[in-house]
Amino acid sequence: MDLSSSSNLHSNSSSGPIVDANATLLQIRQMLDHGELRLSFQPILDLQESGLAQYEVRAALAGAESELSTQGAFDIASQAGLGEDIDRWVISRTVEALIDQHHTKHCYTVNLTPCSLNSDSFLPWLESAIKNIPATRVLMQVSENSALLAHCQLVRFHRRLANLGIGLSISSFSGTAESFSCLRLFGAGQIKQVKVAPAYFHDLKHKQENRKKLKQLVMQLTNDGIRPVASAIEDMTLLPLLWKLGVAGVQGHCVQAPSPHQDFAFPAGELMSLDG
Repeated sequence: MDLSSSSNLHSNSSSGPIVDANATLLQIRQMLDHGELRLSFQPILDLQESGLAQYEVRAALAGAESELSTQGAFDIASQAGLGEDIDRWVISRTVEALIDQHHTKHCYTVNLTPCSLNSDSFLPWLESAIKNIPATRVLMQVSENSALLAHCQLVRFHRRLANLGIGLSISSFSGTAESFSCLRLFGAGQIKQVKVAPAYFHDLKHKQENRKKLKQLVMQLTNDGIRPVASAIEDMTLLPLLWKLGVAGVQGHCVQAPSPHQDFAFPAGELMSLDG
């Protein structure tokens, strides 16, 4: 693929912005080479008073118009084979952040692309990268789609992660029979966390059937020793209901938007007031 295109990342047309893949790849490659990407931190608010102070960490484009434009750019880069390079950059910077925050109990969830799962060199590199940090404070996350497409490979990958002391999280969890069959391949208690797909949180206040479905899903995950997290929550008034339904953590703009700073004030023993 020719990465020498001088096109802009977005070009205007009657149908809206169009992403120029060549320009996007060139931009991200140059940012990687010159260390010009930045980390983005989004907190996951603990609802169960476990004391967990967790951030999800992603790479971000400086000056990107929105989270969607950033994610679209990185999706293009991953499909073109740059995913592992991006993953390594994020992990390296996360290790630095963890060392800088050694006086805190912050934990970090890092998303992995299929490129890293398919790489023979990634896990040896990861072992070296985390040798000076407590690995239990790092959680690697893959999408449900990646888990379903390469479940046998991911099970082997997870075993080596577990040997390093690193846990695994599944995002965009749909709760289908196929989803749970995939979880069972890892063995009881092996998946530490799942981020439940946003569709489960639509119209919870007004539809009892939706609340019932979510409660059943949460109970099944909790009984399997998996921490269920609600994702993409925009309405703060949903938090008491999610707490009552057994959701362990909440992520979304109602908590805090992704930020280049780790400045979220994680509560300590205050969330039982949600019952009031």
